[in-house]
Amino acid sequence: RENKINTSPVMMTLMTPAGSESTTTAVVGGAAGRMPTRRAGSSAPRAARSGSGSLLAAALVPLLAVLLAVSSAPRGASAQMACNGIPNRGWLSGFLGTRVHPTFLFGPSGLHGQTSQQPSSSTLFSVQVQRPLDSAATYTYYPGRNYTIALNCGANECAFLATVEEGARGTSGEEKWRGTFLDPPMNKRNGVSGLEYSGRANVYGAATSGTTLSKQYPIVWQAPAALTYTPLTLRVTAVVDETTLCPGLYKEIPLTSEVVCGDSVKDPMEGCDDGNGVNGDGCNNGCVIELGWTCAEYFPGTAKSKCTQATLKFEPVSGVVSVEEGYQTTYNVSLTTYLAPNTFVNVLVMLKQNTPDQSVSVLGNSDFRFFPDGASAWNVPQTVTLTAKDNDMIDSVRNGTLQHVVSSTDPNYVFVNTGVSSPIVTVTVTDNDVPGLVVSKKALRVDENGLSDSYSILLSTQPMPGSTVFVKITTPSVNQLLINPPQVPFSSANWNQPQVISVFSLDNEIIDGEVITTLVHEVRNAVEGLDQAYSTLNTTACCTVTVTVGDNDSPGIAVIPRVLSIAEGKTGTYIIKANTQPAYNVTINLTASGGLRATAADGRSSVTIERLKWDTTHTVTVEAIDNEQVNSVWGLPSAGLVTHSVGSVDPEYDALNRSLAAPWTVSVTMADDDVAAVRRPEAITVTEGPVPSEMQLSLPTMPKSKVKLYMALNDTSYLLIEGDDVGREGAGDALKLVVVWEVAQWKETRLVKVRRGANDDTDSGERTTFISYAVESDDTSYAALAIGPTTVTVKDDDTAGVTVSPVSGFTLTEGGASSEVKVNLNTRPQLTADLKSRTVTVRLAHDAQVTVTPAEIVFLRANFSTVGVFTVRAVDDIKIEEPEHLSLLRLEIVTDDPQYAKVVVPDKRVTIVDNESDRAVTRMGKWGGVVSLTVPYGAVILSVPPGALPGDTELSLREWQKPLDAGLAGPEIQLGERGEVRVRRVSGTYVFLPHGIQFATPVSIAIEYDEESAKVAGAKLYMLVSMNSTNGPWEMVEGATFANGIASVRSSHFSTYY
Repeated sequence: RENKINTSPVMMTLMTPAGSESTTTAVVGGAAGRMPTRRAGSSAPRAARSGSGSLLAAALVPLLAVLLAVSSAPRGASAQMACNGIPNRGWLSGFLGTRVHPTFLFGPSGLHGQTSQQPSSSTLFSVQVQRPLDSAATYTYYPGRNYTIALNCGANECAFLATVEEGARGTSGEEKWRGTFLDPPMNKRNGVSGLEYSGRANVYGAATSGTTLSKQYPIVWQAPAALTYTPLTLRVTAVVDETTLCPGLYKEIPLTSEVVCGDSVKDPMEGCDDGNGVNGDGCNNGCVIELGWTCAEYFPGTAKSKCTQATLKFEPVSGVVSVEEGYQTTYNVSLTTYLAPNTFVNVLVMLKQNTPDQSVSVLGNSDFRFFPDGASAWNVPQTVTLTAKDNDMIDSVRNGTLQHVVSSTDPNYVFVNTGVSSPIVTVTVTDNDVPGLVVSKKALRVDENGLSDSYSILLSTQPMPGSTVFVKITTPSVNQLLINPPQVPFSSANWNQPQVISVFSLDNEIIDGEVITTLVHEVRNAVEGLDQAYSTLNTTACCTVTVTVGDNDSPGIAVIPRVLSIAEGKTGTYIIKANTQPAYNVTINLTASGGLRATAADGRSSVTIERLKWDTTHTVTVEAIDNEQVNSVWGLPSAGLVTHSVGSVDPEYDALNRSLAAPWTVSVTMADDDVAAVRRPEAITVTEGPVPSEMQLSLPTMPKSKVKLYMALNDTSYLLIEGDDVGREGAGDALKLVVVWEVAQWKETRLVKVRRGANDDTDSGERTTFISYAVESDDTSYAALAIGPTTVTVKDDDTAGVTVSPVSGFTLTEGGASSEVKVNLNTRPQLTADLKSRTVTVRLAHDAQVTVTPAEIVFLRANFSTVGVFTVRAVDDIKIEEPEHLSLLRLEIVTDDPQYAKVVVPDKRVTIVDNESDRAVTRMGKWGGVVSLTVPYGAVILSVPPGALPGDTELSLREWQKPLDAGLAGPEIQLGERGEVRVRRVSGTYVFLPHGIQFATPVSIAIEYDEESAKVAGAKLYMLVSMNSTNGPWEMVEGATFANGIASVRSSHFSTYY
């Protein structure tokens, strides 16, 4: 048999016979309910019950319900089944098997015992929990203790189910059962061992056995052995053997733990109790000692726990120690609480990586071990010795950090290194370095004669890394001393390396005697604030250097410079100044020689030094006189001198004329700017005709003897050289053209003319030749000259071209009279190399609209001006074209003459008048016919079938608007009363006359349209008709067809279409 609850709901309707008061709906297989119903002939209510949970019962209920509805007969209360027989005492046996307290009817036939797990106040059943040997009721439990549960059913026997559970009613289950119900020998009734036992120690009950049923049950329950603070509940369900009602009763009793965590009383079952329920303080909220802690009595003899975290203990307690650079210090380390037996703690002291400059280190032992007892017991401090590295850097106070890496076999100390970091000690290192500047000498001596002195400087301490300290050396006597270098940089690399400072005296040319001055040292950083120690260093007291400057000044004049180099015609300068202040004004006289001229600023040949403005600098300008002669040829000097003499009432300055410095000579080298040459143009242009081109020839310098310049043309076939200044030497092939300059004539310009030899009527184009030169002279500077040629560009005054008549276009009529086009050359064609005439052939290219005769006209030198005639006629075709349309005549030139090959003649425009009409008039009779404007047919066709006309009739077809060019559409027009349709023309427009004529048989009208234009205008095509006028109004034609660019329609009368 499968014991389980069927939870599938089955709906049914219970029908009452005629005269009943209600209809009942019940759910089968779920939570059962009781619905009252009234039977005919009975006033006592009956209970409708759900089954016990078996599959068979669930399956039978619907059938049962139906049977009840249609065939059951009423019976009185005297027929009700008794509930105290042995077969009826098994009401709870199913729940002992499932170990679940019932909540629905579970008696015989499912009619009795409903509890709904609601505690009952009935006196038929009571439950009490007692301590062993103690009848006093209690509601607490202690781990492992036995408790007697007294069940009393009064005067009746009863069946029961008992559990002790954790959790709320209805949510508890097997996983929430707590404690154990004891079987023999504890649980007995009248000496009989054991009740009906469910097979599990945490559920107890009696149900079916007649030997186990009783009115009272002393049940023994043993509390859970493990400590728990969770509240429990004793739950008991019982069915009392009362013969009429058989009530199902339910009771529950709450049980709380006698042991309370956080009450400051440590029970032997608890690891600790520190009076709170907070985690993380050593004793957690379950009164269990947390890992990494130890707990003991807070005070001896008290039950409250005091917990200590297992970590390191430092002396000093703050964990901060101080040490000066170069010295040692110590601190102590021990453990905060005891170790477990046979365990140890190892502490490794090491420097953290962020300690500046690694300036702190552990001296000696850095690895320490602690044991539970003995000399290295956990509470015996062990000493760590530190040393601070000494440096030369001003790094102020800096902190180092020592971390302590802990390893242990005691689990409490295993967790010392968890968290953010290991236990640390901070080491404060104090600096023992003082900033300073070290100067090697405090006194120097220099003089204006060039005696110099030097000293060195360095820093007393190292600057901070990355910092640059600059020492700037200055003096109040800036006009007397030169300091090199004026500034010295020091870094952490060169701070202790002496840097040499050299001191020089400036020659001030003042008689000022011996002077004592100072050197001042200013210290600063490249980046402000980077090294504060040196930023605030005062060097006035420690580092001032005294300098004694000796004087070398005495009366004198200074002339600077003493050597000049000047080109002819140019100037140079030098200055004059007094060395010391004279007692009276001083005049310096200037004497120039060797082609030189020396003047003061005022143009005079002397300089005046005023007593009160003695230190003024005076400028003298020296000019090298330009002589327009080559000095080497004429033997002229290339150097000169300027000398000076002093005049003054001051005897010391007047005596200077007798000193070794006089006459303060300035030597001047003169660079000759005169070079022998022949000035001539590099290029000239000669134009054909009577007017020659002229070129001027001249000499830039005076020759020492006569100069002859010979000229020769590279090509004499078409150029001539002539002129009054041009002479001839020799004759025939030995003839030379020459121009001559006598020495006295060297500044004169010689004029030479160059012209074209003959003026012809041929366009020879532009040609280039040159004139070469040769010089003859006894002057060596001219005799050696090599003169470059002059390029001659010859331009022709004749221009090749074709004269065409008429000048503008003309008009022809198809089939009408012809016109003439006359042509001739403007110049003779050129000659070939063998002196034959070149040929110029003229052709008149044309299109099919005209004919031209002859095909070409040939011109030579002999007939170049003879007029040739082309005859032009318009072709008479049968195409209907624009009344006037165009044709172009293009003049083509075929020639071996290079100038005529460049000639381009504008096209001639010919206007052709069409002789075809835009109207077709035809007479036809009853046999009909075809009317079209063109032959072959095109654009529009009218087809008249036989029988359409009654007799001989004149029909007219006229083109009103020509078809548009391909791809174009006409302007937009609007159709309809409100202009709702917009169209554009894509064909010609045609008028059919006479208007109003009626045809017996419809005629066919076909109009050609451009399909590309149709694409531009829109996707849909219409054929339009105007009944009375070419100006509209226009209407859409019904029945028109469109295919392959042809629009067709049949009509019984004439109109205008497009």
